[in-house]
Amino acid sequence: MTTTVPPDSHSAFDDGDSLYRTPPNDLHAERAVLGSMLIAKYAIDECADILGHSGVFYHPKHATIFEAVLGLHWEGLPADAITVADKLDRAGELGKIGGQSYLHELIASIPTAANGSYYAGIVVEKSTQRRLVEAGTRIVQLGFAGGTGSTDDLVGAAAAEVEGVTQMQATDVEAIGSYLDDVVEATWDEKTYMSTPWAPVNRIIGGFEPGRVYTFGARPGGGKSIAMEQACLWVAQKHQLPAAITSLEMPRSEFALRALALMSGVDYNKIKNPRTLSQFERQQVGEAQSTLRKLPLFIDDAPNQTVERMRTHSRQVKNRCGKLGIVGVDYAQIFDPTPGRKFGTRQEEVAHISRQTKMTAKALEVPVILLAQLNTRDGSKPTLGSLRESGSLEQDSDVVILMHRDTDEATGAPLDDLMGLVAKNRSGPQGAFNLFFDGARMRFTEHPDPIEGM
Repeated sequence: MTTTVPPDSHSAFDDGDSLYRTPPNDLHAERAVLGSMLIAKYAIDECADILGHSGVFYHPKHATIFEAVLGLHWEGLPADAITVADKLDRAGELGKIGGQSYLHELIASIPTAANGSYYAGIVVEKSTQRRLVEAGTRIVQLGFAGGTGSTDDLVGAAAAEVEGVTQMQATDVEAIGSYLDDVVEATWDEKTYMSTPWAPVNRIIGGFEPGRVYTFGARPGGGKSIAMEQACLWVAQKHQLPAAITSLEMPRSEFALRALALMSGVDYNKIKNPRTLSQFERQQVGEAQSTLRKLPLFIDDAPNQTVERMRTHSRQVKNRCGKLGIVGVDYAQIFDPTPGRKFGTRQEEVAHISRQTKMTAKALEVPVILLAQLNTRDGSKPTLGSLRESGSLEQDSDVVILMHRDTDEATGAPLDDLMGLVAKNRSGPQGAFNLFFDGARMRFTEHPDPIEGM
């Protein structure tokens, strides 16, 4: 009598019997992780980062649902039972997964989406176990079919099968010479590095590099918001690349007026009070307004910002324009908590924000400027330890630039001399620099008496 193997199962030998077992899988975990993703937007990114791809699901319909959810999410669209059902229906796959009712069953199977990452971990674990079973089956087949090969060859092939289980993705063994020229060409390509608006900073870090996080740290009033705005305007105007800005500190109307001051060279306070403008200044503002109107600047100033919303906004800008030059975030420590997520401490929450920002830079392949508050006292010079609330900001950042302005002894107001320090540079040197703060025009310029080195 011949044993029939279910068509969607992965066959594996039983221990000594001629029977087949069902490969390792956890139906409830697969349902739970999909239910979490259908309930909460934050769970989609969180679970997708753990799962990696739809191949980790044992049940084909769950892989289909996962791809539909992720497809909608990456397009910046809501992914719930209704939208996913519509997407599957248009693709002719709704009946294959059990209809819209099955999507509602997934949602009803869990009380909260907060444990989605835990369920995702179980799904990945079972997927790894299945690959181990498959590797074992191939090793058995090698043993029976290896009469003509040497024992050393068979052992090597078996070891390769087991080692492959630990790899989430197949890799090729390549000598450095096979890709060295491409790496050098990409590194020297003008598109790889974008200059900053400040020559002293360029001399230290070389410019902005895609996929990296640049943390600008300063005390309140230290000029970090102006630095980020100036950098994003620079990328949009000089490099002609879109900039996506998440502003938790100021409305986009204020950003627009600051941008006009920077580009026109007219005093910001005069622009806010146009009756004080001369005819020449009005002309300058008008020309700047005409230029700014054409720049690919996109500002999200909605209240209740989360790091997940920042990522979605940035992705939408890239999808709309077909490319993205830079992302600016003002600032890390005032993101709202992710809905449905519970963190034990504020440090854990900031660590989550920092990690998600890093993943955004890598996923979208753009530099991200992340502003952060420093906890230094007035008058004291900042250090890496001054990053408030979480060492993860230092850990996840590729470059950390600390900004410091001394205060006037009489008034207590910050002076115009900015002392900057590249305190961390993952792929290059560190160093000190100074700039001049032109507060009236909302920008930093080269200092008349520049310093070089540490």
